[in-house]
Amino acid sequence: MKATWAALCVVVARLERLSDLLFYMYGRRYVASEAKILVSLPGAERQMPHSDDAEKKDVSTPPRTLGVFMAIDDTAFLDTRPRRFCDDSTNKELLSVVYRSEVERVHVKKGCIIFFRGDKIHRGVENISTDDLDLRVHAYLRLADEPISTEWRYKTYPAKEIID
Repeated sequence: MKATWAALCVVVARLERLSDLLFYMYGRRYVASEAKILVSLPGAERQMPHSDDAEKKDVSTPPRTLGVFMAIDDTAFLDTRPRRFCDDSTNKELLSVVYRSEVERVHVKKGCIIFFRGDKIHRGVENISTDDLDLRVHAYLRLADEPISTEWRYKTYPAKEIID
């Protein structure tokens, strides 16, 4: 069995178990998106900072959306910014601003999964390898009874990074 296919199966199974746990905790049902394999080619640049949830009201508790990130091998990293969340606005010109010095790089070991709030600012890192692909699985859990924003449906919400 290919490692990528097996990783997708593991994520789908864990998403179902996590949905059950979240229902027990919050009394509300989460549904999983289709899990996708993300590939960074050798020499690929880092992603721009973004969040995966962009709504006009607070994300709240329980969070409306959870991001799910799983490493297929030991090359997976994720840049995060503790306590930094995207704030949506009606003016699309306004972006959340983050500083490069705030970045905390998380190494996700093979088979491990990170869950994070959908409005958490994060990004995929550069692939410094000259030969190897950077493979990881990404999916979302979303409250089943919350509608998806028609304006931002299935898109990421960008943040502007400032070098300080």
